Amino acid sequence: MSRPIEETLREALRYDYESGKLFWKDDWWPGSTKSREVGYLDGKQRNSQTGYIRFYHRDQRFMAHRVVWLLHYGEWPDGEIDHIDGNGLNNRIENLRVVDRKQNMYNRPIYKCNKIGYKGVWLDERSRRYRATISKDKKAYWLGTYNCPIEAARAYDRKAIELHGEYARTNFPIEDYLGA
Repeated sequence: MSRPIEETLREALRYDYESGKLFWKDDWWPGSTKSREVGYLDGKQRNSQTGYIRFYHRDQRFMAHRVVWLLHYGEWPDGEIDHIDGNGLNNRIENLRVVDRKQNMYNRPIYKCNKIGYKGVWLDERSRRYRATISKDKKAYWLGTYNCPIEAARAYDRKAIELHGEYARTNFPIEDYLGA
C-alpha cells in the first residue's frame, strides 16, 4: 500500500520562509551537493498565463503555492489560494490566503489586451472620453466619463475598494485611498 502523498511531500520538500521557495531535500536526491529548487521558471513547467510554479511528485502535478499551504498549515487549502500582491511566483506564506473564486477574481490584474493601461477604464471612441466601469455579482456599475484616464482609474479604485474590500486590486496603491 502506498503512503499518502502529503506524507511524501513533507519528506521530500523543504520550504524556505524567507524566499517563499520550495526545495528538494538533499536526502531525497542522494548525491546532490546542494538543494535544488522545485519547479521551473523557464516555461517548461511554469504556466505562462498565470505565472504559477508547478512541479511533479510521484507522477502527480502540483502547484507550489498549494503545497506551501500544506507544509505550513498541515492541510490542503479548502478553496483557491490568492497571491495577495498578485505575483504568482511570490509564495511567501504571508502573501497567500484562501479565497473563493469570486474573491480571487476581484484581485485579478489588468487584462493584457487593455490598451489604456488602467483596470476598469476604457476609451469611448465617439466622445473621446474615458469611461470607468466595475461589476460585482453580475451587476455592472457605470462610474462616469472623464477627460483623463487617471481620473477614471481613480473612480474605479474607489468603487473597487467599496465593493471588493480587502480583495480589491486597484490601479494605484491602496494606501492612497485610506483615510481619505
